[in-house]
Amino acid sequence: MSCAYLRDPVCRVLLRRFEHSANRRGPTWFRVFNEASVLLFSATVVLVVVKPF
Repeated sequence: MSCAYLRDPVCRVLLRRFEHSANRRGPTWFRVFNEASVLLFSATVVLVVVKPF
């Protein structure tokens, strides 16, 4: 849940930069940024299902 709280403000800033044509990041960075939350969520689901602790 905390990842969503961190991701939303960052997305808001990135969107504003796109609106003002002030983007400084490349497409590879955006792909990694997009997939990082998916990987974190997947790891969380696996840990909840497997319950290794």
